[in-house]
Formats: sequence, structure tokens, C-alpha cells
Amino acid sequence: MFGSEINRFSEWGRIGYVSQRANRFNAGFPATVFEVVSMGLFGQVGLFRFIKKKDRNKVYDALQTVGMENFAKQPIGKLSGGQQQRVLIARALVSEPELLILDEPTVGIDAVSARKFYDLLGQLNREKGLTLLLVSHDVGTMTKYVTDVACLNKTIHFHGTAHDFEADKNLSTLYGYDVQQIIHEHEEIAK
Repeated sequence: MFGSEINRFSEWGRIGYVSQRANRFNAGFPATVFEVVSMGLFGQVGLFRFIKKKDRNKVYDALQTVGMENFAKQPIGKLSGGQQQRVLIARALVSEPELLILDEPTVGIDAVSARKFYDLLGQLNREKGLTLLLVSHDVGTMTKYVTDVACLNKTIHFHGTAHDFEADKNLSTLYGYDVQQIIHEHEEIAK
């Protein structure tokens, strides 16, 4: 990992992580968006310590990066699933990682929010040079947004560029039965 053997790697602060279904906050969860994002600094600041002005600025910068700066004082549980997911991306970004790992990041998010989410990830990759590793079963959709694909099921069944990935063939091999992918594009209708 980053040039070190995994059993000797100790710079975990270089990695951000957003877990699967992390965006399931109860409506009454007693934390604001700002507080949730500031939790991403615990590794640097320490648990139960007050954050300083420079850390508060990092939180606001991370919220601005994901387009959620106007929600800083809102309770996290009052946001939509897509908004919560963007807040959790901000929480992972606030520590300024070099690698961001996302586990099934669009589960429970509607198609429009998912597309915006993938667009945001592309922007982070291009503008900040952030390396992204996404775990997803939604391979058909993801291949439109990624550069490389690795399909795993105990062993690697495919590893290569998204352009070279043939979903029907590779998914059939991966899952052990015929898979046919149907992609239907939706267009926004002007109001």
C-alpha cells in the first residue's frame, strides 16, 4: 500500500472511507452536518478535543467541495439520502486523503442523485488528483464513470480498462449464469 507491504503499512490517514449504507441516519439523530464532517478529523485532532479555526475551515472547505456548505447547521437526519451521502464524502475528504474507498456508494440513492454523485467523484479525481476505489455491483452504470475495472469473485475474473470491459461476457463468467445488461438512458425534461 503506497509502496509498503500491507502488514507494515501505518499511514492510514492517507485513506478515506465511506461505508455501505452509511447514509441511514435516523431523522432524530442529534448531530449537525458540520459535526458529522468534523468527525473525519478525529484521526488528526483526537477524540473529544475541540477543533481549531483551521480545522473548522477544513470542514467548510470539504462541505463546499461536495456542494453542501449551506447545510452545515442542518441536522444530518433531515437530509435526503443523496445529501447524506455527499456529507459522508465530505467527512472522508476533510482529512485530505490520497485514496478514497467507497463501498456501494449509490445504494439507496435515486438515479438522478447517483449520476450527480458519480459526476462529483469524477470532479474530485480530475481537480484534486484523488484516487478513487469503488466497490459496486452496479457495474453497467459504473463503467461509464471509471477508467479501470476489476471484477472479483474469490479470484480476479477481469482487470482492465472500462473501455475493454464487456459486461455481458464478464458478468456471466463472474456470476456463473447468463447476464444480459439493459441500459436505458433518461433525459431530463425541461419544465
